Amino acid sequence: MRPLLEVHGLTREFNDLVVLDAVSFDLHSGHQAALTGPNGSGKTTLLRCVVGADIQDDGDVLFDGKRLVESDPKVRAAMACALDDADFFAELSVVEHLELLARAHGVPEPGEVVEEVLSELDLEDQRDQLPVTLSSRQLIRGPLLLLFLAAVQLYL
Repeated sequence: MRPLLEVHGLTREFNDLVVLDAVSFDLHSGHQAALTGPNGSGKTTLLRCVVGADIQDDGDVLFDGKRLVESDPKVRAAMACALDDADFFAELSVVEHLELLARAHGVPEPGEVVEEVLSELDLEDQRDQLPVTLSSRQLIRGPLLLLFLAAVQLYL
């Protein structure tokens, strides 16, 4: 069975600093993996390269056997990623963000799903707040909320 995600020889450098040196791994559908390491070891850089938010200097990322192209609507619909530098629209409330993203991912009954997610992560009281008013703990939950909105093939 072909892996859902394949990373081959991924290398990323910043000036003379090699952050990722020929990283390779496969992830099969239905399997889980944990990415661990100390601060500054390249975990976020690896995720950013894998999802196309950053461009690797060398190597390949394949999703379902094809080269991953971040701008491809099929790729965007099939995977969800919570990076620690997620941006929010300053003028949208928590619930408005979730509804927008649910609709963008084609979630049927987005209002119902958004309510379930808010309840699951205990953010019902913050539903109408703007991102700037949230605590750092609540902001960390923001990207996690996005992961629970749609049934996708790959969660990162």
